[in-house]
Amino acid sequence: GVQTCALPIYVVRGAGTGSGNLRGLSAAVLSVPDNLTDIDADERCWRIGHVAELVEGRFRCPGVFLGIDEPEGMLDDCSYMRAPPRQYWSMTTLLLVSLVVCYVAQLILQAELGLRRVDELFALSIAGLKEGNYYQLITFQFMHAGLLHIVFNMLALYFFGRMMEEALGPKRMLWLYLLSGTAGGLLQVALGWLFPIFDATVVGASAGICGLVAAFAMRDPNYEISMLIYFFIPVRLRAKWLLLIVAVAAIGGLVAGLFHMGGKTAHGAHLGGMLAG
Repeated sequence: GVQTCALPIYVVRGAGTGSGNLRGLSAAVLSVPDNLTDIDADERCWRIGHVAELVEGRFRCPGVFLGIDEPEGMLDDCSYMRAPPRQYWSMTTLLLVSLVVCYVAQLILQAELGLRRVDELFALSIAGLKEGNYYQLITFQFMHAGLLHIVFNMLALYFFGRMMEEALGPKRMLWLYLLSGTAGGLLQVALGWLFPIFDATVVGASAGICGLVAAFAMRDPNYEISMLIYFFIPVRLRAKWLLLIVAVAAIGGLVAGLFHMGGKTAHGAHLGGMLAG
């Protein structure tokens, strides 16, 4: 029958017909780990896809099918027992492609309209919001100030985007990314309104990426990250220390900016993205 549970399971071996609905599962072997008390609440149940393969996934609701030879059609009414739609491109991949396409479009528009006009239309600014161009809270996240800017952002998005998409799912990861970017933009604009020295146009995906970094570090603070600083200096550190470094850099950049020592980095947007994440 169907047993409600809150335990992770693994499909070790299975045989059956149908497209991922476990109909005719007569040879499935399910095993439960011993360390049940260590299971995180978000990882209680796993979704079984195609039973003829070794699959790890997640249930959307806390039920685990443990029966044998269920009647025809009995499981079709359970949404979590149906095979999920096949997704050829991950959300992270779609975002990466979108960044590249938007950057190419940005270069073309800049060649036609000029850099200043394109920034007035699509980059985030206090003046733009005053004119009612609220769409800039989204469009600025898909613009970049140069090739290195977009390359570094894409590398960070590739790593942390995949991690958070696996943990949250594609839709929730996308919302986290966009809302973090929007929150970062709003904080940068607010700082520019309070302190005119920060009043400048803002472009870049880094606010949303900072939200992904913060969410990842909060979810798995002791995860060890290997990275190459400037592509050749290897560094290994835990996620919580990376978040701390990024946060200190953002706050330090804001303080330095108050004394006219900051660069062109939108530290307020980074901080706002981290707070949202």
